Amino acid sequence: MFLTDVDMSFSDAFMDRCRSSAVKGRQVFFPIVFSRYNQSLLEPPDYLRSQGSKLDPKNIKYEIHQEVGYWRIFGHGNVCAYRSDLLKVGGFDGLERHSWGGEDIQLLDKFVATKRYKIVRSLEPSLEHLHHGKNCSGVSKESKQACEDTKYRSEASQRTYGAMYFKNKQL
Repeated sequence: MFLTDVDMSFSDAFMDRCRSSAVKGRQVFFPIVFSRYNQSLLEPPDYLRSQGSKLDPKNIKYEIHQEVGYWRIFGHGNVCAYRSDLLKVGGFDGLERHSWGGEDIQLLDKFVATKRYKIVRSLEPSLEHLHHGKNCSGVSKESKQACEDTKYRSEASQRTYGAMYFKNKQL
């Protein structure tokens, strides 16, 4: 099984790695996804800026570098595992939650607690989290800070935030 959110994009090649990385009764795969920044805030690279160009949203999808997104190493929301293994650890509690976050860590903790499963993590360039706004209102007190951190981390790179700050700063 591959558990994921609806805001993910993936390829056939990733699905092959997903299938081969889960080993029944022994191993589960929690891939590390590339999370896209808000494309409307992206600055073109220097070589294009000098020509007055803007980033083409059709082409940016295929670029992977620190100005268009980041590796979401803290996220565990995507998992490849056998159904029988999910059931052995007590299943996924994501549908029972009424607030943002935490269900991925809960599932990871269940697998770790058994001491039976090897947890595999690797960067997956063809598994991408597509940018969307985050609303952290109504989020539980425990999840509020994590939601806010993810919200701002997912908008733009530090370089882009810095450029926006100095562009708008009155001197």
